[in-house]
Amino acid sequence: MRFSAKCKGFAQMCDAMFFPYSIEIDHLGKIVSVNRVTLAYLGYSEEDIRSMTIFDILVEEDAKRILAAMAKWKESPKGATYDLTIRKRTGLLVGILVAPEAVLDEDLGLMGFKCVFREK
Repeated sequence: MRFSAKCKGFAQMCDAMFFPYSIEIDHLGKIVSVNRVTLAYLGYSEEDIRSMTIFDILVEEDAKRILAAMAKWKESPKGATYDLTIRKRTGLLVGILVAPEAVLDEDLGLMGFKCVFREK
């Protein structure tokens, strides 16, 4: 099963809930999907965001830290949060708290992550 199929409806669910910002990334950090509120918040078009990785919107220091941490997220308990700084399209830097949840395939291999975040 493809990662995007495994997460089907996640972005739409987040649009309807109190976690307005959501992002789905594959196991390499490629952005697979974001909800419409996140698109507007970051300032990117859907076409732009789908050609990006999470490392494109994180500040360099956090991008390096997250690359190392992504392997550990598979074992993270749900509800764990991480302090990060993202860069909006305008260049504005914003501190966020992100809560990733690993998405596993049938053999428990890591496919990617469903994440919700909020400003700090």
